[in-house]
Amino acid sequence: MNVKEFLREVRELKRDVRTKQREREELWALISSPGSMHPKEVQVQSSLPMDKQGDILAAIVDADTLIVDEIAQYCQKINKAHEIINSLSKPICRTICTQYYIFGDTWEQVADSEGYSVSHIQKMHGWALKELYERYDTK
Repeated sequence: MNVKEFLREVRELKRDVRTKQREREELWALISSPGSMHPKEVQVQSSLPMDKQGDILAAIVDADTLIVDEIAQYCQKINKAHEIINSLSKPICRTICTQYYIFGDTWEQVADSEGYSVSHIQKMHGWALKELYERYDTK
């Protein structure tokens, strides 16, 4: 895996964690909504499947497990990503890569915050990748 692939993986892993966290929040909203506790929907016979609240709680527990696993993976990789990005010689390239790969900002958001056009941000990103390839992908 080259340096760009690694940094992209870190970015995507963070996005996946955020997505799972949003899904978990939606599940909690479902279970805590006023209609979720309607007495007619509660099943008490053990031969029948779990009630809807039980299904939702099971889904929340599963989501929590996935989130914890992905956060653990992310934590392992984020320190290495910071080390790689902080090795860049130009501060603006460090900032661009941090905003894009670590914070998950879009190119438009990076350009707006740094006061450059998107095309110039992408050009500087290319310079940063070239420097990183020379440093890390030749070893």
